[in-house]
Amino acid sequence: MKFGQRISGPMGRAEEVTLEPQDMQNVENLATIGLWFLTMPGQSAVWENYLLSIHHLRNIEGGKEVHKEYPDVSHELILIALDPSRGPNPLDISSWAHLTPINFFIQLELPSDEKAMELLGLAARGVVDGLLWAEPPLSGQQEPWRTSMLQTSAHMRGEEHGGVPIQY
Repeated sequence: MKFGQRISGPMGRAEEVTLEPQDMQNVENLATIGLWFLTMPGQSAVWENYLLSIHHLRNIEGGKEVHKEYPDVSHELILIALDPSRGPNPLDISSWAHLTPINFFIQLELPSDEKAMELLGLAARGVVDGLLWAEPPLSGQQEPWRTSMLQTSAHMRGEEHGGVPIQY
């Protein structure tokens, strides 16, 4: 693994992590397009590290059949809290024990993997700036996350979105 961009804001910091071939423990990891390691003190009383990732929803030879909630979705964004007892380290994938349930996920229709990466970076920026919370279930932020991701993906497709949530 290696770092890409690093951003910080009033709520915490985010480090873009690039997975290397040796980090691909299973074939499903090949669908990972982008990944940010978030350190967000104060979002939870117990943990402060999260993974924010985006994955393509194309079938991969040797992998499980991809589940799509709607026929036109192309990518899935996932936000997961990390178990603090494992000492999460952004450059040590073996320290990333996911807590359940998943904090947030949504499947989106995006025009390309590049746009998916752009959306992921915007989401990371939104979290460190405090516009989106890393603990949506605990802070009542499920709907703001959903609306933000749907409207941003519509914008990236060149569609009008205004202030009205898009319904699938």
